[in-house]
Amino acid sequence: MEQLQFVNYRIGDWLFRSELNQLERDGETVRLEPRVGELLACLAGSANHVISRAQIMEAIWPNVVVGDEAINNAINKLRRALGDDRQQPAYIETLPKLGYRLIAPVEAVSPAADVPPEVAANAVSRANAGPERILVGVAAILILGILSWVYFHGNTPPAEADGKSASDQLASVGTPSILVMPFKNIGSDPEDDVFIDGVTADIITDLSKLSNLLVIADQTAFSFSDRQVSPREAGRELDVKFILDGNVRRSGDGLRVNVQLIETDTGYSLWANRYDRQLQNIFEIQDEITGSIVKALSIRLTSQEKNAIKSIATTDFHAYELFLKGLQKFNSHIREDSESAIADYQRALEIDPGFARVYGALGVILARNYRLGWTDSPQDTIDRALAYANKAVEIDATVPQVYWALGYVHLHRKEFTEATAAVEQAIRLAPNYADGFGLLALIQNAQGNWREAIENVTRGMQLNPYYSYDYPYNLGRAYYIGGRYKEAIDALAHALDKNPMAEMPRLYTIASYVRDGNLDDARWEAEQLSILRPNLTLAGMRRSLSQDPELLRALIEDLEKAGVR
Repeated sequence: MEQLQFVNYRIGDWLFRSELNQLERDGETVRLEPRVGELLACLAGSANHVISRAQIMEAIWPNVVVGDEAINNAINKLRRALGDDRQQPAYIETLPKLGYRLIAPVEAVSPAADVPPEVAANAVSRANAGPERILVGVAAILILGILSWVYFHGNTPPAEADGKSASDQLASVGTPSILVMPFKNIGSDPEDDVFIDGVTADIITDLSKLSNLLVIADQTAFSFSDRQVSPREAGRELDVKFILDGNVRRSGDGLRVNVQLIETDTGYSLWANRYDRQLQNIFEIQDEITGSIVKALSIRLTSQEKNAIKSIATTDFHAYELFLKGLQKFNSHIREDSESAIADYQRALEIDPGFARVYGALGVILARNYRLGWTDSPQDTIDRALAYANKAVEIDATVPQVYWALGYVHLHRKEFTEATAAVEQAIRLAPNYADGFGLLALIQNAQGNWREAIENVTRGMQLNPYYSYDYPYNLGRAYYIGGRYKEAIDALAHALDKNPMAEMPRLYTIASYVRDGNLDDARWEAEQLSILRPNLTLAGMRRSLSQDPELLRALIEDLEKAGVR
């Protein structure tokens, strides 16, 4: 048998036994999921040194693109196991924009000699298994991680989607293409990162409203945040013609924004400007930047587009900042942060009762709480979600995100016709809205419209080449519904490579193996699911999954054949 070398550590008052993936202290034993154990070993091996997110990805998920949710949940799971406090850490320190550092005392100790043979055998088996057969799991993120597409990102080139690479698809579009690089914070306060990321995302949203410009989605754009890549290199990597690059310095109520539009083939700056304004004028700056890009690229605008890019969500910076903080907390996928995000949204509305996107965000977060069971009054919660989403559309019907929110709420209410209509309106308002195509594919899959789902998820992959796991999950789900089981298995394996703890890709993998006549692999996947989600039941799935009843019945039958109960 292959000999594996394990290194154990004393970390603070814990003993970490890497060969067993467990922590021990005063008779207490805490088992760690495999990726969480690997993360702890990685941090312990570089104690008191900062480990970047990119280094963690390379160490824990080599040759696999995973979203931020994988690292976030691994860190959160590890903190809970260690009993650490994020605000006053004794073990794991977060350094914004840099990474993580293990700050507790660490001592390497001799590995135990009593490693059970089956443990070593299982470790060798995991090491030799293909990515789709590795038992992993950091924390069970429930189904619709689609909401966090806005900020999730990967760090390796995309796989092919339905026969065409992202660059092939981009080249086939006869319109100019642009990537907005994440604006850099060159000020002294790292807390401004949230605000500056929001500015970047809003400029991408404004440009996405233009039908004669192909805009790379913000999820892909933010994948360059922690990478040392020049604008020209990023443009060539994604095969886009133009790059918008900029930086922001905030000093008290003052703001300086430097921005330039670069042609990737030549490196020539087509347009550049510096804005010295008050903080309250950030919305005017965003509007002027969008207008300058339209002029520099000679883009013809429809009357609707002219009005859309001049629409300002709010005129109050403090409301805007609270909204962005709420979004950041929402994306953590932690119940306590969800409650805090709702409080931020409500405070934003106290400042600006006409801020439509906040109403939409409240609708989305309440719908997610309903979906995850994070409420003692589910019907009231989903009803309030719909009321908020409708209020958002009533206030400002020019904002694509509010229609996306309305579609998302209708989906959770299993009102598929209304959900489809809302998301289609979002795409009409923003033809380059990758999130819109992704959600539309999800709704179409829920109704069994698998051909349309494939078309829309492929379009989303084109706009968002560094897509999160939701895209190949939706693609695999569509293939399963359409009876193309081998293609479904391949797409779902890609989804699990990106987010190994996501349960829905694994459920559809099980069902696809059953339909393909491979019960052994189906049962193996079912066993992994039972470890990842010991409390998952088919009865619970019947209550919670938002899809056509006949499709749900077929899925349940396939899962039962594999031993899922």
